Amino acid sequence: MTTVTVIIPAYNEEAVLGDTLEALVGQTVPAEEIIVVDDGSSDRTPEIAARYMVTVLRPGRNLGSKAKAQNFALEHCKTDLVLPVDADTILDTNYIEEIKKPFDDPNVVIAAGCVQTRYAKRPTERGRQIEYLFGFHWFRPIQNNANSPMVCSGCCSAFRRSTVVLMGGFPERTIVEDMDFTWTQQIAGRKAVYVGKVTSWAADPDNVKDLRKQTWRWMAGFMQNVRLHWWNLIKHKPMLATWVGLSLLDMIIAPFWWLAPFFLVFVFNKTPGSTFVWYGGAELAMTVPPLIYAAIRRKVPVWQVLINVPFVYLNKAVNNYYAWKALIVELILVPLGLSEGLTTYVKGGRNEATEQAKPATVIPINRGRRVATEVAAHPVRVASISVAASIAFFIGMSLPTVLAWNQATPAKQPTAAAPSASAPGQTKVVRGGQQAARVTLPQLAVPGTTPPGVQPTSPRPVVAPAQLPARGVPTSSVPFHPRPTQSASSAPVTSLPEPTPTDTGTPSPTPTDTETAEAPPLG
Repeated sequence: MTTVTVIIPAYNEEAVLGDTLEALVGQTVPAEEIIVVDDGSSDRTPEIAARYMVTVLRPGRNLGSKAKAQNFALEHCKTDLVLPVDADTILDTNYIEEIKKPFDDPNVVIAAGCVQTRYAKRPTERGRQIEYLFGFHWFRPIQNNANSPMVCSGCCSAFRRSTVVLMGGFPERTIVEDMDFTWTQQIAGRKAVYVGKVTSWAADPDNVKDLRKQTWRWMAGFMQNVRLHWWNLIKHKPMLATWVGLSLLDMIIAPFWWLAPFFLVFVFNKTPGSTFVWYGGAELAMTVPPLIYAAIRRKVPVWQVLINVPFVYLNKAVNNYYAWKALIVELILVPLGLSEGLTTYVKGGRNEATEQAKPATVIPINRGRRVATEVAAHPVRVASISVAASIAFFIGMSLPTVLAWNQATPAKQPTAAAPSASAPGQTKVVRGGQQAARVTLPQLAVPGTTPPGVQPTSPRPVVAPAQLPARGVPTSSVPFHPRPTQSASSAPVTSLPEPTPTDTGTPSPTPTDTETAEAPPLG
C-alpha cells in the first residue's frame, strides 16, 4: 500500500494553519505522518501545530524559500510519497485517497489535483477564481491528455520520494521548484499527472500589492525554467515544448490583442460598431463556455462566476506586465550578465491580518466538509459591486469605439435637392469639388397667380370657337384658336365672323340651324 507524508512549510501562518491541519486529519485515507516546518515564525504557528499532534520541525534560522523548507523536512520522511501543502490551502476530504492512485504506475513521479480559490470576495480574488476555473478546466485537461502537463501545482502536488532524493532534493536553482521538477522529470522520460477529480482550495492575494509579488515570482520562475530547459524540451519533450512556446506567444501578443480595436478602427478603417461587436463577441465566445462547464463541475453558482468575469482583466493586466518584465530580465539581461534575476522567495499570499476582526462566511462543499470558500456577508453589496465592475468592463471594451466615433463617422452634410423637387424661390446648394455655391431657382408662373415683379394686366377675353364645319369639309379649313389660360367666367364672350371660302374653288355651304351651335362656356 502506498504511504504518504505531508509537509507543511509555515512562516507566521497562525491565522490559517488550523484550518489546513483540520482538513488533513479529516481525510478519508489519512497520511502516515504530517510534518510542519516552522521556518522562523514570530507568531503562534508552532503552538497551533502542536495542538494537532503533528511533528513540528524548526530550523535554527529562516531558510528563505519553500523548497529549502521542504528539503529540511525531506530528511525525516520515510514514506513512498511526500505531499507538500501550503499552510493556507484546504484539501478535499478524499484528496490523499485519490492522489495516490496514479502512482500505481511506476513511471509516474508527480501528481496534483485541481486548484481553486479559497476566497472569492475581493477584486483580485474574483479575478483569480476566473483564471483557475478556466485554466484547470480547459488548458490543464488538454495538456494531461497529451501526456505533458506544464506544471503540477506546488501547493498540493504529491512527489515520489525516491525520485526526489535521487535528484538531490526539491530544486533550489529556480524560484518555482514545482515547475522545475515537472519539466526535469518529463524531459527524463517520466510522467506527470493531473488528477481533476479532487480539489485544493488556496488562499490567493486579496490586494494588488500581494498579487504583484506573487505574479512576479511566478513569471520570473517560468522564464528561469525556459532559460534552463528550452533546448532539452525541444529535443526530448517536443509536446511540452509546444505548450511552453504557446504560453510565450500568448504573453507576447496579449498587448496587441488588447489594442486590436484601435488597429481595426484607425488602420483598417472598420466601423466602431462592428469592431465592438466583433471584439466583445470573440472575448465572450472564448471565455464563457469553459467557465460555465467549470462552474457546474465544481458546484459553484454559474451566476457568481459570470459576474466575476470583468475582474479577471485586472489580473491579466498584472500578469502581462510582469510577464514582459520577466522576459526581459530573465531571458535577456541575465544571459548578458546585466542582472541576477529574481532570487528572493516572496510568498505574496492573502493578508489574513485584515480578516481577524471579521470572520469569513463559508459554504459547505464536498459532502458537508467545511471549506473556506468565502462569500460576502452582504449579498446586495456584492451584487452591486459585481454589476458596477461588469459595466466598467464593457465601458472599457467600448472605449476604442467612443474615442474613434467622431473620426470614423463623417459629419452629415446637406444633400442637394433634385431640380424637380425644389420649390420655386428656394435656395439650392450646388457642390463642385470642395466648394459650394448657392443658386436661387426661378419662380415659375402658376395659373391664376402673378409672378413677383410683374405688373398685373387685364384679363384677356375668352374667344368662343367658330361654328363647326359641315360634314365633308376638310379639317385643314377650320382655323385653330388656342385655349386661353384665364377662366371663362371672368371674361366676356365675343363671336367671330364666319369663315370665308377656301382657295379650292368650292364654295362652303351655309350650315343649317341644327348644325350651328354656340360653344358652351369654358371651365
